[in-house]
This record gives sequence, structure tokens and C-alpha cells, in this order.
Amino acid sequence: MAESDRRLGDSFRVGRWLADRNALTLTCEDSVEPLEPRAFEVLRYLAERPGKLVTIDELEAALWPDVAVTPNAVTRTVAELTKALGNHAQHTEYVETVARSGYRLVAPVQSATPRRRLMTAIAAGGAAIAMLIVGLSVWTIREVETDPSIAVLPFDNLTGDAALDYIGDGVAEEVIDALARIDGLKVTARYASFRLREPAEDLREIAERLGVAYLVEGSVRQSGEKLRVTAQLIEAASGHHVWSRTAEHDVLDIHAVQDAVSDGLAGALAKILGLPDAEAPTRRAREPHPEAYNLYLRGRHAWHRRGSEDLQPAIDSFAEAVKIDPDFARGWAALASAYLARRNYSLEGRAAWSLAENAARRALALDPGIPESYGVLGAFAQRRHQWVEAARLFEKGLELDPRSPMAHFWFSEHLATTGRVVESAAHLKEALKLDPTYLAPQGGLGFAYLHFGDYANGDRQFRTVWRRGFRNPNSWIGSFLSRILMKNYDAATDWIDESPVSDTQKTLLQRFVAVEAGRTDDPTLLADILADSSLDHRLVVWTGLRLGGSSQVADYLERRLAKNQYVDPRPLWWPGTALHREPAFVDLMDTFGLVDYWQIEGFGPVCRQQGAGIVCDASALTPERLHALLAGDAVAD
Repeated sequence: MAESDRRLGDSFRVGRWLADRNALTLTCEDSVEPLEPRAFEVLRYLAERPGKLVTIDELEAALWPDVAVTPNAVTRTVAELTKALGNHAQHTEYVETVARSGYRLVAPVQSATPRRRLMTAIAAGGAAIAMLIVGLSVWTIREVETDPSIAVLPFDNLTGDAALDYIGDGVAEEVIDALARIDGLKVTARYASFRLREPAEDLREIAERLGVAYLVEGSVRQSGEKLRVTAQLIEAASGHHVWSRTAEHDVLDIHAVQDAVSDGLAGALAKILGLPDAEAPTRRAREPHPEAYNLYLRGRHAWHRRGSEDLQPAIDSFAEAVKIDPDFARGWAALASAYLARRNYSLEGRAAWSLAENAARRALALDPGIPESYGVLGAFAQRRHQWVEAARLFEKGLELDPRSPMAHFWFSEHLATTGRVVESAAHLKEALKLDPTYLAPQGGLGFAYLHFGDYANGDRQFRTVWRRGFRNPNSWIGSFLSRILMKNYDAATDWIDESPVSDTQKTLLQRFVAVEAGRTDDPTLLADILADSSLDHRLVVWTGLRLGGSSQVADYLERRLAKNQYVDPRPLWWPGTALHREPAFVDLMDTFGLVDYWQIEGFGPVCRQQGAGIVCDASALTPERLHALLAGDAVAD
């Protein structure tokens, strides 16, 4: 111990608080705060070194000498301590946090003899009674638990290099996938648990928000050519560490580290939860090349940040991975998804999205059990108007991974495109339940609001996703539609000025807004819109219908189909047009092949079979129906 360090007894003062080891309390006038034993020891350790920076590693070595823990345990204990002291980030009166380093006690420290013993004992007795009540409540809850549940938090990167965050995320993601294969164990999806994690957040609060009984936390540390991973299994109700393991391997042998952690967790859970079928997770049939797998993890790290960051780095990493290892099935599947999705996040992505199909086929040829490949191929089947085939492919992907928010979103897009908008909204809800930060289904929800006539919420939803960085053609169009439907014409004109389209297209859309607002009569506008081959065909269809050109729009669509150009049928039943009430609507649906599709897959809420014919009526699409569905009260079509 350094000369400046001093030994403190079981009672001492820190600022205005009296710390008492025997009672495990902090007292200040009439306030009494109970402390866990470890939190008290952290306080005493810091108080014996006032003003000195104490690193996380030093605390871990001094106070957890015989236990394999992660720095999360230290961080969480300090958070508990500072909460009791009344310390917070904007007012550091007691403990100062030094980012990525450690902690420093800044309050004055004085030795003291225990005083107000009676009050402290009463407080301690009250705390004990409260703990007994909590313990009985937890016991009661655990007695009725029938579905053991667990969440894996992102593993902390202790390398000191933020560029290596992908390793911790990758290890945790693989552990999640391995645990999900254990029968009888409910595993929270990666998306929810990763987004909730804050460095100092109490684990019991996280577990409560996720609705799980157990948590896994860990850390990764790279030293030279070695990678050290520590993982812990924590019982959420008590905060007790019931299992821990540290594994160390060569840095490129990440699979070995992941397998060591996953195997240990599987065995521990089998013993603790009494799951007779819990076995070590099934090994992968083939391990990818280590460098390829490292690149794959880098790509996944970028992939999960899509919307806020460009997808091109993910594509580059996946492409390099399969170049190194051409038989890496998951690398091909990830590359296919990135190619397909990038067009939803940037205009540049449209140039390469067609490359997704071959990548997905390569992935399935190597491994037919990869869910996301089916979703990619479903998107291409849909683009060719092979509706039934598309439905089967999307459903297969969901069957293989029902926890995937991407699979739910892709299927929701298919359902919306084919008019099954109630089912589509249900899958959007599930996608956002699994990952509330996923921007694409947030945009899809905006269109759902418009479909069901809730224009204000649709407009609010599109503004939100645009502000959050989801600035693609879909969100721009949705926001434009909502402004027109709300008769907010000045806002629509301003929105056109922000559009990435050409000046010619902007002029056409501004002329359209002027007609909508009743400011002018423009007899040539419909013909000019239909003649502009560069304007998004969905805008051509919807604006043409708004201008009363049903037959002209039908001819326009027929010409596109004859040229084998893609046609998205959704604008035909976007709100604000009456086409669905006309016989031409059913004829167009038949031309698209959707009538045959409905006969096989079922009709949506707009069209239905009536005798030998089909009638369509959108009156069932009300805001109340969507609100009930999102609240969990709606019934199926």
C-alpha cells in the first residue's frame, strides 16, 4: 500500500454520510441507505485512497480475488454505491468516473466511531424485513415460473480500441444463437437485449424490462495474439453469479472461445433449471476460415448499425470473407442480405441489389438451413410477381428463425404488397417488439397508419424515421403522401424541395400539389406525369389516380408489365383513391396474378369472394382497427 493510502475501520465518514460496515448502511441525518457488502468494500477501498484514480482492474483484483468476473460487476457495484450516495453524472460530489479507466473518490474522508447505533440497527432491521419480503416475493414468482428465460448482453470490449467492439458483439451473438437451440429455454433476441444495455444500469432492471430470469454478461480482452473471454450467468432476482468461465485462445480462433462459453452455459443451465434436454449446442458442420470469420463479425457489426451508418462497409467485409473462404455459407447469406437491404438505406444501393440473388442461392446450396437466404429469394420471387412462391420462401425463413425481426419485416412487406394489410401490421408489430430501434419496420408502420386512415400518426412516423437517418425513397414517398392526405400543401411543397429527384420531377410534383390545393387547373398534368419515365412508378400510379386517370393508369401499368418492368401494386390501394371500388381494380389485380394468389393464400380485408366474382371495399380499414391490433386486441381477417 502506498504511503498516502490509509486503513479505515468499520465506521468512517465520507462527506456528509456515515458508513457503518456492521450495519451495512450509509446514514445522514434522517436518511438511511442500505448497502450490499461488496458495495461497502468498494467504498472503503476508494475512501482509503481519496483523490487517487483507482482502476477497474485494481478493484477487481483487490475485491474479487478468487472469482472470475467481468468489469460489468465492478461497474454495477459502483453504480449501486453512487446511487446510494446521491452521486450522479451532472453533480459528481462523491465518486468521479474516469472513462475507460476507473474511479476517484473526491469527497472528504474522516475516521469515525459508530454513532446513532440504535437508529442504524433499526434501519438495518427494516432493511432486513424488506429484503425478506422481496425474497418471499421472488420465491413465489419463481415457484410459478414455467418457462425458463435468459438474455445475453453485449460483451464489453476491454481492449482499449473501439474498433474491436465487433469481437464482443460477435461472441455474444453466437452465444445467443447457441442457447436458442436448447429445448425449453426462452432466449431473448439479440436486438432487444443489446439495445437496453447501459454500462452502469442495474442488471435486475434490465432483466425486468426484458422479462427474463437469467442474464449472461461478459467481456473480451485481446492481448497480442491471445483473446480472453469471460462470461457470467446471473440470477436476475438476486443478482447472484451462479456460474462463470474464462476462456483464452488465439485471437483468430474465436469459434473455440464461443464454444467454450456456450458449452459451459448449456451445462450450467441444465443443472440449475432442470432441463433434461439441455445439451451442449450442436457444432457447426464446418468451421469457416478464421480470417473469413473475423471479417464476417466485422460485417455483422456494421450490419446491425444499418440506418444510422452506411451498409457499404458491411458489404465490403462480407465480400472479402467469401473471397477468402468461398464455402462460407453464412458469409454468402449475410452478403445477400446486405446487397438487398442497402437500397432501402441509400440511393446508391439500387445499383448492386440484384447481386443479392446469386449470393443467396450460393448460401442455400452450401447450407439450406440459413433463414435469411429464403427472405432474399422471396424478395426476388415477389419482384417477378411469383406471389405464392414468395410467400412460401418468406414463411420458410420465419419458420427457421421466428426470433428474427428482419424475417418478420420482410414478410410484412410481402403481405402489404398483396393486400393482406392486417396480417402485415401484425408482423410489423412483432418485428418492432423484437427490435424497437429497427428503422425499416418503423417506416412500414407509417404506411400501415396511412392504409388504415390514421394520417396524423403516419405523418409522425415518417418524420421520425427520416430524422433518425432512414432517408430512402420509401420514407420520402410516405411522408409526401401523408402531407397530401392531411391537406398540408405548404408542407408538401417544402418536402418536394428536399427531394433527391431531378428538377423536372420536382416541377411535376409541385404542379400536382397546386392542383390538389385547388390553386390551378392543369389539364396536361396527368399526361405529363404518365410520360415521365424517370419518376418513381409508385408516385406515377398514385398521383395519376388522384387526378382521376384510372384508365390511363391501367394502360400505363399494362405497358410496364409488357416490358417486363417491375410494378408494385401497393399504390393501387394506397388511401386517397377510389379505384378499389371500380371494376378496373379487380381486372388489374387479375393482371398482376393476385386474384389467383388470394384464392390460394386467402383474401385480405379489402377484397373478398362474392359468388362467382370479387368485390372490394376498404371501409374495414379504420384507425380503430389498427390501434386495437397494435394493442393486442385485434382479430384476424
